[in-house]
Amino acid sequence: MQRLADRIASVFVPIVLMISALTFLGWWTFGGEDSLVHAIVYSVTVLVIACPCALGLATPTAVMAGSGAASLQGILIRSSAALERAAVVERVCFDKTGTLTEGRPVVKDCDDDLLREAASLAVGSNHPLSVAIVEGARERGLSFAAAHDLSEQAGVGLRGTIEGRAAELCSAASATSRGVVDPARIPEGLTASVLIVDDQVRGVIVFEDRIRDEAAAVIAALRTDGRRISLLTGDRRGVAESVAASVGIDSKDVHAELTPEGKLQFVAESEETIAMVGDGINDAAALSEAAVRGGVGIAIGAGTNVAIESADIVLPGERVEAVLEALRIARSTRRAIRQNLSLSFFYNSCAIPVAALGLLGDSGPLIAGIAMGLSSVSVVANSLRLRVSLRSR
Repeated sequence: MQRLADRIASVFVPIVLMISALTFLGWWTFGGEDSLVHAIVYSVTVLVIACPCALGLATPTAVMAGSGAASLQGILIRSSAALERAAVVERVCFDKTGTLTEGRPVVKDCDDDLLREAASLAVGSNHPLSVAIVEGARERGLSFAAAHDLSEQAGVGLRGTIEGRAAELCSAASATSRGVVDPARIPEGLTASVLIVDDQVRGVIVFEDRIRDEAAAVIAALRTDGRRISLLTGDRRGVAESVAASVGIDSKDVHAELTPEGKLQFVAESEETIAMVGDGINDAAALSEAAVRGGVGIAIGAGTNVAIESADIVLPGERVEAVLEALRIARSTRRAIRQNLSLSFFYNSCAIPVAALGLLGDSGPLIAGIAMGLSSVSVVANSLRLRVSLRSR
């Protein structure tokens, strides 16, 4: 919108100069007595009263007010472009783990030997499920086995060697899609990981992860604001649909068993303007792609550094409700910019004819200077009104 204002100004200024020149020629030719004096005074009045100061202030003052109000709520908006793009978001895509859920899963069902071997692979990973496995093993006082040649593939799982045996700790979705494990062994509606040792299924580890208390209210408010909602997750469809039903997301908008590349592809192929909300390494590519496609990436502040660095907007701590606040601030800021531009255009469209016709008299330049200053004050005052209204929410 600032670039639009600049383009308008690049056309507006030459037109004003032309009107001023025509005003001078008209009053000099037809002004009667003291025509030259009138021509100079009125042409100068046109130049002064048409000074596009308010036009230049319209966008930056509103952006400062909006981003300042966001910062007071702990919301970091990295650029004015991100603030503008957030205002036109049509669909909000949420990651599941750590975004709609608390991201602190706990092991629900697992024997000690299975947990010990899984923890030996997971001890070097910061994935929420890996952390839950390691914490569960430590709570039981289990000692870890020696693990070597560890590697991690985002969205798939961990590989390594435990006591000389090839081992893999992978997601249930990955294991079932490869035909490694019978889907019937995976509890419906619960997150699970599968431990495979020497190409044999060693066992299934089941987790619980609480849904955030405020998640359903946030989804409902976003719908009220006219935005569509999707859930993008690497977890199994049964788990994803269970969470979606709890927070009010339609099953047709649930996209499960997605790798990081799958999330990226969904965002890249969408015809809507998307805000991608996530917190993990698996979400980083989709967060960046949302901005490339004209939307925004929004990271939960308690998430990974990679996600935070990839996002345009960073929310405080674990406050998923700040998604709603950030998008509403962006929409209010865009509305204020439009109001400011309208004020400045209305002022100039009314003031230039008055000045050119000499209706301000011989004191025209003085009155024009005062009026021009007041137009800038009105724009700044409207931006300050935005700041006050956002702070009072």
